[in-house]
Amino acid sequence: MDRIPYTRLVLAAAVAFSAFPFGAAQADAYTDAAGAACERMKSCALEQMGEVPPEMRPMIEASLDGLCVQMQHPENYAGFSRQHPLYDPATACMKSIAGLSCEQMDQQGGETPECKRLNELAKEYE
Repeated sequence: MDRIPYTRLVLAAAVAFSAFPFGAAQADAYTDAAGAACERMKSCALEQMGEVPPEMRPMIEASLDGLCVQMQHPENYAGFSRQHPLYDPATACMKSIAGLSCEQMDQQGGETPECKRLNELAKEYE
């Protein structure tokens, strides 16, 4: 096992979302986009799981599930709503990830233009 690029992608996404404050989320555009992005990342990661030792599979699956919950439920953070300046960029980032193929995720590591923009904007909230 040389690398697990999709796990790295999910971790990068989690870091991006922990960099700025969130709060009371409802089922909305962001939540829907985050769910789609996370399902896409999990699908790609699980597709590659053949390269992972079987004893590591449950741990990786649990990590992916936990990160998806965190991404879809930003109420774990304070201050995020539809009016937050990062709401639209965060939604755009999630939509861009959901639109990537597994090959693109592997090549780009989740670095879509929309996610790069989100990371830059999020620096103002650190």
